[in-house]
Amino acid sequence: MNGGAQTTVDRMASYLSSPQFTEVPDISLSEYWRYFHKEISVVLAQDNMRVSGKSGYYAPAKSKLVTALRGLRSGQLGVADIRNRLLHRFVCALGASEILTSMPITRAFDAIMSAAPLAEISLSPYRIDFRKVAKAPGAFATAADVARDYAAKSGGTAPNVHTYLSYFYYNILNYFGIFTSDFSFLEIGAGNGNLARLLLSRAKKTCYVVDLPRTICGAVGYLSEILPDLKFLLPNEAPHQPHENADLVFLTTAQTDLMSDHAVTLAVNTDSFQEMRREQIAQYFDLINRVVVPRGYFFTNNRVEKIPAADELERETLEQVNRFSEFPWRPGHEVLVYEISRIIRLLGRDAAFMRFERL
Repeated sequence: MNGGAQTTVDRMASYLSSPQFTEVPDISLSEYWRYFHKEISVVLAQDNMRVSGKSGYYAPAKSKLVTALRGLRSGQLGVADIRNRLLHRFVCALGASEILTSMPITRAFDAIMSAAPLAEISLSPYRIDFRKVAKAPGAFATAADVARDYAAKSGGTAPNVHTYLSYFYYNILNYFGIFTSDFSFLEIGAGNGNLARLLLSRAKKTCYVVDLPRTICGAVGYLSEILPDLKFLLPNEAPHQPHENADLVFLTTAQTDLMSDHAVTLAVNTDSFQEMRREQIAQYFDLINRVVVPRGYFFTNNRVEKIPAADELERETLEQVNRFSEFPWRPGHEVLVYEISRIIRLLGRDAAFMRFERL
């Protein structure tokens, strides 16, 4: 594990030459990931490694945070909103509406957490009251709070869209009080580890990340740098070393049998079930049901529907449509949240669902 005689780079070199890195079950590679997994590059140097790719690696760039982010007052139409509406009308009048971009993540984050009118949040027992979420102990109530916290943790790096989304999901989990004295988690499809970093700060037992072999490299690089004291096991180490001595165990999609029953209190997947094959999604639902403790939790945020194709306009794909409503949900689970993801709605043109269950 980290902190031993070998450096992280040495250990990564061993992982890259191991069968765990090269063996990928065909079921794990939808057309989307068959293409994007190959695009992930891992370069090892004497004392560092560099990971890059077109999908799955969203670490914030290492630029200094030089501007303070300001939240707008709850419930009021601000200058930025008026400016954006005028710009919207101008662009549409030019006949160029296709170039319109999404709302800035900082504005979307603040609008939802303050329940501003543009967030369209209903007061209902079937909807999250984000004003309560923002007031929960330990919450990051504004985008400025997120920026300050991440800059402090990262040595001054500014957060990006994916960082803010992770803090947003963290806020929801925090509100529901899941960070108990035995908290641990499994994240399926963690990307470079933005959400895992936040969850590790509250973990009390060994946690797990399951991902494709190349994608794991990005998470190892990011998490080992931002959490230098993190004790972790790589996929080639996990079969031979005790998991209970690690803070985090990385497993490939072919290694889920290494997790014991009832090993974690939370399972989470954000924005990656949508890109898998249906058979793989079904296997992960089986895994969640097995490894999460009774009365534990499952949180997911994914597109309403998506076809996991790589080149949508290049040729016709045979991949099936993934629809959130058709995921293999288990009867008997207590549904705590099931609603359109407000922050994804404000950020772009694709709708997403958010669902939070108690097993």
